This record gives sequence, structure tokens and C-alpha cells, in this order.
Amino acid sequence: MKEATNINPLEIQLLTRLYSSFAAGEQLVPISELPEGGETPSEALLRALAHLSESDLASGVTNDSYRITRAGVIYSEDHGIIDKVLAQKNRLIREKILDDLKAVYEYYDGSQHIPHETLANRINENIYVVLNNVEILEYQGLIKEQALGLRITDQGLANIAERKVEAELIAKFEQVALMEPHKRGIELQLLFAAIARRDGWAEETSVRSSNEEMDVIIHRGSEYFLVECKWEKDPTATAVIETLYGKLAKRAGVNGIVLSMRGFTQGAKEAVLSHMGDRIILLFGPKDFESMIYDSTSLNDKLEEKMHLLITKRLVQVE
Repeated sequence: MKEATNINPLEIQLLTRLYSSFAAGEQLVPISELPEGGETPSEALLRALAHLSESDLASGVTNDSYRITRAGVIYSEDHGIIDKVLAQKNRLIREKILDDLKAVYEYYDGSQHIPHETLANRINENIYVVLNNVEILEYQGLIKEQALGLRITDQGLANIAERKVEAELIAKFEQVALMEPHKRGIELQLLFAAIARRDGWAEETSVRSSNEEMDVIIHRGSEYFLVECKWEKDPTATAVIETLYGKLAKRAGVNGIVLSMRGFTQGAKEAVLSHMGDRIILLFGPKDFESMIYDSTSLNDKLEEKMHLLITKRLVQVE
């Protein structure tokens, strides 16, 4: 799919209308029923449809009707173009499809396929809505359609396993938020380590040397970070940054991360800047961490963004 750029308000309206048709189990929308359609479609509408087609977000099926593409469905959901409740409804339908196909796969040791109508009955969903969402799952490589019906792929099984990990992380985070401060801090370390592991890092927690203790160490190849995790009453202050810097200074080529669920003082941010000529220390606030928990934002993406802003603009990015 070509990267869609400069989606204008009319194009958003069009994707919204086309997605609603997809969600209702339909596919085609007459051009006369689109915004600025009617008997004589406006030039703006025709330009918008051409741009969406070029971006592979919508396509003309007949001379006078359009549908949202599979890429368009995913784009609309991921970019918040359509109603969140409607998007979540269709995501849940796709999860039900995958879960049911996994159950069949396991029961029959991978040898059984399910006809579309049987699947729709098993998950108690409209057959046409199921057919539309099956297209999305097939496009993502999570299921495969064959002559005898549908079956889940290895990628689909991996997707379910990943979804289970995400659900466990959310449940654990919500438990930790209710704990008393000392125990909460230790569990926060384990949660950060679990996120790092999810995103491809090796991790160690509560690491002790002869005279030091580190909350978490994450590494990938020769890239290492020492991580301090704080969930205390007040924002994390300069002393924590200085203590971490002292540990980093004893280790060649190692950088640092401080996660604080209460944010940081201005002094802590200034300490990061004062040391960046020698060692990089990246700061993660509560919204940073919650996005990795609830939105599955990658730790790798967060590291790249924060590192780039710190190095290129001397900006300590923390949310």
C-alpha cells in the first residue's frame, strides 16, 4: 500500500461512509450516496476518490460505485478516522474469528477447515459481516481460505499468543497500580522487563554487583541500557539521574533509562542534558509507559523517538 498523505476532510468523510458500509456487511456504495455525490458528483468528490484510489484506501468497483479496500479498513481503524466503538466492534469480530479457528485447529490437530457460514453461526455473527472481516484477516496473513473453507495460519496463532501477552500486561499493570509503594516499585520493574522482552530485548531484573543494584538491564546484541523504575509519591528528582549516571560512567558504551510514574522535576531533565555529552539517559513518564501497555506501542519506537530528539534537538521528550 502506498503511504496515504494529506487526507483532507472530504476524504475522511468518504472513508467513514465506506467503512460504515463494510461494517454493515455490505461492500458497494453508489457514488450518488457519497458526500457531494448526487446526480452530478462534484469535482472535489472525484478528486478525493482518485486520491483514495491512488493510496489504495478505496476502489471503484463499477463505474458508479465504490468500496473501501482492505488496506483502507486497517488505515481507518489505526488512524482513528472512524468511530472508535465501530472500529472496536469489528476488531472484536476478527478476534472471535481467530479464536474459533484456533479452537478448531487444536481440536482437529490442524487438519480441519470451516466453511464461512458455519463459522458465522459458531461465533453468532452476521455472515456478510464475517465475510468482510475474513477478507481483512486473510489480507493480514492470519487466516487462509481454501476450497474446503477457512483455517488459521501460523501467523494467526502467533497473533493470538501476542494478544494474550497484551491482555496479561494490562491486567498486571492494573493490579500493580493498586499496590502499596514498595511492592509496587518492584512489580513495575518486572512489567518494564516484560515489555522489553515482548519487543525483542533480553532482560535481567534486580541485578547486583559488589556494591550496586540495578532495577533492570536490557540488551540486544551489544546494545545495553540500565533501567531505573520509580513509582513514588513525588516526581523523580535530579538525585536519581545522578545516581544512574554514576553507574553508567563505570561501564563503557552503556546508556540509561529512567521510568517514573510520577513524572520528573525540571532539575532531573536538566541533569539529562548536562550528561548527554558523555552518556545518554532517556526519560519515560506515565503516558509513555501506559501507551506501551494499552496501545502496544513498541519500546523500540519510543527509544528511537526519544534518542532522536535528544541528539538532534537536545530535547528531553517525556510524557
